[in-house]
Parts: sequence; C-alpha cells; structure tokens
Amino acid sequence: MSHDVRMWIDLIVLCGVALVSIGLAQYLARFRVPEVSVYLLVGLLLGPHVLRLVDTGVVERSSAVPELLLGFVAFMLGERLTTRAIARQGKLFPVISILALVIPFVLVAAGVYYGLNAPLREALVLGLFAMAGAPATVLAVGSCLSAKGTRHDLLATLAASDNVFVVVAYGVAAPFLVAGVKQSWTVTSALSEVGITLLGGLGIGLVGGWILLLLTKKATADSTGGSMAASLLVVATAVATSHILGASGLIACAVAGITVATVQERRESELSTFRALSGLEDIVYVFFFVFAGTELVPGALLSAGTLAAVYIVLRAVGKVAAGAIGGLLRRDPKREVALLGVALLPQAGVVVGLALDASARFPYVGAEMLSVVLAALIVFELVGPITLRSALTVFTEIDAGERDGSDCAVPQAHPADR
Repeated sequence: MSHDVRMWIDLIVLCGVALVSIGLAQYLARFRVPEVSVYLLVGLLLGPHVLRLVDTGVVERSSAVPELLLGFVAFMLGERLTTRAIARQGKLFPVISILALVIPFVLVAAGVYYGLNAPLREALVLGLFAMAGAPATVLAVGSCLSAKGTRHDLLATLAASDNVFVVVAYGVAAPFLVAGVKQSWTVTSALSEVGITLLGGLGIGLVGGWILLLLTKKATADSTGGSMAASLLVVATAVATSHILGASGLIACAVAGITVATVQERRESELSTFRALSGLEDIVYVFFFVFAGTELVPGALLSAGTLAAVYIVLRAVGKVAAGAIGGLLRRDPKREVALLGVALLPQAGVVVGLALDASARFPYVGAEMLSVVLAALIVFELVGPITLRSALTVFTEIDAGERDGSDCAVPQAHPADR
C-alpha cells in the first residue's frame, strides 16, 4: 500500500472514531455519563490494545497530533494563569495549590521508597508524577455542564498551575537523577539540558505570544477567523520548534497563552483570542481524549502489580486530603470540602509524556514507571471524570444559587478572603 493511500485511510479511521465517540457521547448523556469518559472508552476499545481498529501504526503515524492538541490545551490554559486570574481565586489559592502538590508527592514518594524499598530515583519521579492533574478534563467536563462558577475556575486553575509546576520540576530534576546511570553524565550537561528545556520553552513562548499579539492587535468581533488561524499557527509552530530544539512544548504554549492573556487584559481588547478559539474546544477535546484512550493498556493494571496499587491509592488519598484541607481553610461547607478533593482525582495528558521520557531516560526502572502510570491512568482517566462531574454538578448549583441570591442581597465575600 502506498504512503498516500495509507495516510488517507488513517484520516478516515481517525475521523470515523471521532464521529462514533460524539454519537455515543450524545446517546449516553441521558444517563449522565461524562463525555470525556466516553471518548476515553472509545479510544481504549478501538485502540491498539483491544479491537485494534486504530492500530499501533495509525497511532505512530499520527504521533504529532497529540502533541499539537496538548499544546493547544496548554495555550488555552494560559488565560487562567495570569496574575489577575490567579488573584481572583483568593488569598488562599497558593496554599491550596502547594497542598495539592506536596501531599501527593510526599505520600507516594515515601510509600514507594520506604514501603516497597524501591530505588530513590524511582520514588522521587513517581512522586512528581503523582502531583500532576488533568486541566483538559476539568475544562471538558465543565464545558459539557456549562460550568462557569468560581469553584470550576478554582479547579481549572489548580490543575493548570500544578501541571506547569510538574513539567518544570521534572525538567529540573530528571537530568540530575540520571547521575550514576548515564556514563557520560556531567553537571555541565545536566545544567545545559535544564536550560534548553525550560529557558528554551520560555523563550519560544514569549516570542510566539508577542507575534500573535502583533497579528491580532486590531482584531474585532468581525475578525474571529483571522485570530483563530493566527493562534493555531503560533501554537503549531511553538510545538514544532520546541520538539526540534529539545525544549518543553507545554511550557512554550502555556507561556504564549499567558503572554497574550496578560496583554489583552490590560488593553481590554474588543476580541479576546481565547473567545475566538472557544469554538474549537469541543473538537480538540474529542481527539485529545480519544488519543489518550488509545494509550491505555488494560493489562497494565496486572503487570504493574503492587507498585501501581500503592501509587493509585496514595495519590488518591493525597489529592482528596489536599482538597479537604483546602476546603476547610476556605471555610467551605462540609459538603463542598469532601467534593473539592474528589474533583482533583483526574490525571491525564502531560504525565504520559513525562512517563515516556522517564522510560527512555532510566534504563532499569523506567519501564516499570511507565507501566505504573499507564495502570493509574485507567483508574484516574475513567473514574476521575465521573467524580469530577458529580462535584461540578453540585458546585454549579451552588454558584447559580449564589448568583440568583445576589439580585436581592448584598454580595458577600468568601469567608477566607475577608
């Protein structure tokens, strides 16, 4: 079969899978099944590990697509990571964010190292992975529920900031953790890799963000198409450039998004780039989660064994505990305190890329870490959206009640922000 014919067949398969996903999600919506869970299940069932309609060849030939989709999501999340956006989450946001990072890290790293006597580098890396969240899942489930309240914003901002921190922390730690494993390792080479990964991503993001600002400086409500096209081209160029140079594409796209959002906030632009892109979110989420589903390996739950079980349990405990403590600090009602932690359970996207990097970087324990992450994703990607939907449903009702009440009452600040 010629390359051209194979390419078009791949396109037909991917579009067909996406259409099946959308149709099935619409049907199962009556049973309150989250769209994200449907997309993941379709990707899992039709992917290379079950029915193989989307086989390994299709996934490998389309390997650039997930990176582009992740870059788009990172760019969109930039709107939630500006100083103004973070300030809107209240004075306790930095504390809650630190809790959501530190508690899972400590529990998983300590449990793996002391409980299972695993190598220190493996325990530390799995601890870093445990901190990551799933901002795309929060945005997708929130979009399905039309959730626009303060609590949904808090969850999305938490997941986004946590993922950026994890990418930065792994980018700094990984080059040094290979000391003693990589024969050619030197401090200079490690520092050089850190510089390329982080500073390269930062530089690419700043340049991309300012180019986009120049292209959309005079954008109006009638020029949505031009803003959308320019944004997509900048994201694609940032991802490709980062990949070639060895920089972090996620950091590059997030920085570009933060740059654009910050400047447009100050300018009070007539047309926000992010509003122009809002029409593309649904199709991005379909392909993003279908591809994520193809990465799930059902047998990983068994092959990863005790290590995966410890990781899953301790990460879940850590996230729930962090959310509960954060809710108590915010003086939320007891019902909200419990739900906030449960809503932090989803994990997807960026952690897969980091695990693949770890599997290549650490020859003795890398494959085991990848199996653990893939096993955990089966739980957190399939169960997480359901728990998140339940929490967001309650949060949306509370936020709607607060908005309705504001028409006849004096608005009250959150107790924690007084």
